[in-house]
Amino acid sequence: MLGADDVACELVHGPVDANGSLLHATVERLGLVDVQEGTARFAGTFGPTAAGSYGVSIRVRAHHEALTNPVETGLITYR
Repeated sequence: MLGADDVACELVHGPVDANGSLLHATVERLGLVDVQEGTARFAGTFGPTAAGSYGVSIRVRAHHEALTNPVETGLITYR
């Protein structure tokens, strides 16, 4: 089981195309706010960087200094 220190919670955002796919995604790391009863809460702020259709998603992935690639474990999810 991964703990709050073992994951990176990130906001992925940017302009989208007609299909809703992100074109030029920007990734902002969210900060750990607290952990209560095994549930971690992350928070952050951002402002859109372009006018028009814009998309946002939350990405949670494994994070550790020994990883050579942030997605090498396959432990990643988008919401």
